[in-house]
Amino acid sequence: LWSIPTLGCFNQEEFEEGATVISVIDARRDEVFAQVWKLEKGTWTAKTEVSSVIVDKDSFSDWQGEQTYIVGDCTDKMERLLEQNATNFKVLPNAYPDARNMAVLLDSEYCKDENVAYFEPFYLKDFVAEKSKKKWL
Repeated sequence: LWSIPTLGCFNQEEFEEGATVISVIDARRDEVFAQVWKLEKGTWTAKTEVSSVIVDKDSFSDWQGEQTYIVGDCTDKMERLLEQNATNFKVLPNAYPDARNMAVLLDSEYCKDENVAYFEPFYLKDFVAEKSKKKWL
């Protein structure tokens, strides 16, 4: 079993040298799970750990002014929540983490050989089930 970071599974071939990519997955409400990647000398490097980010106009301000792209399953939400700063980022609406893009990471430091019997996926947050507030008949 090889473990690969989901947020690294975007189409890495469509970006030029020096590009910064913020890969996001919707975490509901105004929150996303995000990781920043940078293409340096032909190699993608994770510049941040995976984190839970409440998105507002100041989110990802460290990456403004660079050639920065946002990919993920909630790019419309990102544009709305980043407000006027969304112009500093190039939001790619149809680019998101996808299993078809995993192969690129197989030869990288991010691909880990795991023991199938003991492997546990890394979930940033614990699952919390809520009791339904709907009144059923």
